[in-house]
Amino acid sequence: MNEAVAPPSLFGLALAWGGGEARRGIPSSGSHVKGWSHESRSCQPGTGTRGCRRKMGLPVGLLLGLGLLGAAAAGCGYESCPATKADMLNVHLIPHTHNDVGWLKTVDQYFYGARNDIQHAGVQYILDSVIPQLLADPTKRFIYVEVAFFYRWWRLQAESMRQAVTQLVNEGRLEFINGGWCMNDEAATHYNAMIDQMTLGLRFLQETFGECGRPRAAWHIDPFGHSREQASLFAQMGFDGFFLGRLDYQDKANREQLREMEQIWRASASLQPPSADLFTGVLPNGYNPPLSLCWDQFCSDSPIVDDASDENNVDSLVVYFLETAAAQVRHYRTNHIVMTMGSDFQYENANLWYKNMDKLIKHVNAQQHNGSQVHVLYSTPTCYLWELFKANLSWSLKYDDFFPYADGPHHFWTGYFTSRPAFKRYERLSNNFLQVCNQLEALAGPVARMGPYGEGDSTVLRRAMAVAQHHDAVSGTEKQHVANDYAKRLAAGWDACQVCALPPWHSVPLQRSRNLTLPPQHHPGYWGPCWLQEESSPHHASCSTAPPSATCRHWSRRGELPPRPVLCSKAPPSAAPGNWGKALTMRRAFPTLFPAVPPSAALRHWGPCWSQGESSPAPCSTAPPTATPGNWGPALTMRGAFPAIPCSAF
Repeated sequence: MNEAVAPPSLFGLALAWGGGEARRGIPSSGSHVKGWSHESRSCQPGTGTRGCRRKMGLPVGLLLGLGLLGAAAAGCGYESCPATKADMLNVHLIPHTHNDVGWLKTVDQYFYGARNDIQHAGVQYILDSVIPQLLADPTKRFIYVEVAFFYRWWRLQAESMRQAVTQLVNEGRLEFINGGWCMNDEAATHYNAMIDQMTLGLRFLQETFGECGRPRAAWHIDPFGHSREQASLFAQMGFDGFFLGRLDYQDKANREQLREMEQIWRASASLQPPSADLFTGVLPNGYNPPLSLCWDQFCSDSPIVDDASDENNVDSLVVYFLETAAAQVRHYRTNHIVMTMGSDFQYENANLWYKNMDKLIKHVNAQQHNGSQVHVLYSTPTCYLWELFKANLSWSLKYDDFFPYADGPHHFWTGYFTSRPAFKRYERLSNNFLQVCNQLEALAGPVARMGPYGEGDSTVLRRAMAVAQHHDAVSGTEKQHVANDYAKRLAAGWDACQVCALPPWHSVPLQRSRNLTLPPQHHPGYWGPCWLQEESSPHHASCSTAPPSATCRHWSRRGELPPRPVLCSKAPPSAAPGNWGKALTMRRAFPTLFPAVPPSAALRHWGPCWSQGESSPAPCSTAPPTATPGNWGPALTMRGAFPAIPCSAF
C-alpha cells in the first residue's frame, strides 16, 4: 500500500483524505493515516476501468477510537455536518445558485440586476435574500461558488452583516464550494490562468474567513466537458472531491446502468498516486432540481400546499418525491444521494425555496412512522463527501477526459474550442503580460507600483484575467456585448500594468536605463493594443548606449510590409513633459524620447500603426515649444504617428 504523499497546496495543507497533514474533520495525525487503499493493482491506463478498484476510507468507528477526528476547531467543515440515519436512504438537499460571471449579460449587469429585459438576474439580491434565511434557522444550509460576485457583495456590507456571515461560515451553514474567482472553462483555458483564478478566489476566502472559508469540494456543474488536467490541478490544490454537472448523454446512461456515477479520477500519468487522485461524482440532474420540485420565483411548479384546501397536494408530492429518490438511488452505490435544489441565478427570493423545502422535509420524514426508509435533510457537497468516506467502499478508476461533450444525438459542444479566436488570442496575450507584471513586481518590490506618471497595479489585469477564464468567457459562448465587456476589462488591465512594466527601465537594480523617467506610454518597450489590430506579431526594439547619444531602432514584422526602422533621437527629459500630453491621445504608438542629442537632430517615426496611404514619416516642427500645439493637429489624425516634437527643444 502506497504511502500518502502530500504535495504543496494553496493553503499548505494535505491534498486528499489520505494526505499526511491535517484536514478539517478528515482523519490525520502525526503519522500518515491512509484514507485510501488498493484492493487490486493489476489495472493499467488504457485497459478500461472495469475491475480496477480503489478503496476509500477507514471505518469511522476505528477513526473515533483512534481519536483522529476533530483535528480542528469544531463548527465548520466535516464536523458541522448534520446527522444521518445509517439504516435509511439519506437524501441530501443541496440549496445552491449558479451565477455565471457573464453570459447573456455582463458581469456588472448580473451583479446589480441591470438589463432585466435580457434576463432577470441580480446576484446581490440573491445573497441579500439567502443570509437572513440561514440566520433564522440553524438547520438550513447554502453553498456559494463564484467569489468574483461574493467579493463585490462583501465590500458593500456593513460590519454587522459581515460578522453575521462570518458566523454562518464558522458554523458550516454557509459554505464556499470550489472557491475560484469563477467556475473556469476546462477546454479553452491554460493551466497557468486556471491556477491564477483559483488562487485569487481562494486567497480572498482564506484572508477573510480563515480555515472555515476553505472549500473541500470542487464544483464544476456547467463547463461543457471536463479535462483530466483540471482534476489533477484540483487534487494538487487540496480538494477532497470533484462534482460534475454536464456529462455526455451516452456516457451518463452507461454509467447509470453500471452504477459508476462516482469514481476515483487518476488524473495524472506522471505524478505518483495518490498525488493526482480525486474522488469524482456525476450529479444526477445536471445542477437542476428534480422535475416538479422547483420552487424559485421563476419556476412554474406548484408550491406544497399542506393545509385544508382544495389545492392541497402534499400527499401526491411526497409520493412523487419518494419515487424519484428510489429511481435515483439505483444509479449510485451507497445509501446517500444528492438532489441539487437550485439553478441559474435562483434564490432572489430565498423564502420561496426554503419554505417549500421545509415542508418537503417535514412530510417526507413523517412517512418514516409508516415504514418509509427515506430520510431527507439539508446538506452540502462536503457533508455528502463525508458520508461516502465513512461508507468505506472501493471505487472504479478513471484515467482520461470527459471530452467531447454531447447533450443529445448530433449535439456536440465542440465549436467553442475555436470560436471567438480573436478573444482567445487576446486572453493568451493578456496572461503573458500578467506574468510579466507579476515577475517585475516581485523583482522591483513596492516601487514597481509607483511611477512619476501614475500608480500601476497588476490587480486590475489579474481580476480581468480571472473573469476571462469563466466557462462562458474564453469559451466564446457569451453574447457579443458581453464579449466586448470581457475585452474592455482586459484592456483596462493592460493599462494598469504598464507602470508595473517600467522597472526594467527605471527601478530594477543593475538596469542601464533605470535613470530614464519616461511615462509608460512613451516607453520604447511599451506593448499597447494597437499592434494587436495592425500587425501579426509584436514589436522588437534595440538600443545602443554608446556616448554621446543613443539610437533606438524599431522594426515591424508584418509580413506584407517592408521593414520600417525608426531612428529615434534623444530629447532632454526637461524639454519633453510639456509635450507628452498630446502624445497620450495616440493609438499606443511607440514614442521615442531620449536625452542628450545635438540640437540639429530630427525626430522621424515610421510606426507600425501608420495610417494607410501615408508613405512618409512625420517630420519635426521647427516652431518654438510655446507654438507647437497648433502644429500637432494633423499628426494626431494619423494611425499612431507621433506628434511633431519641436526641433528647437532638443
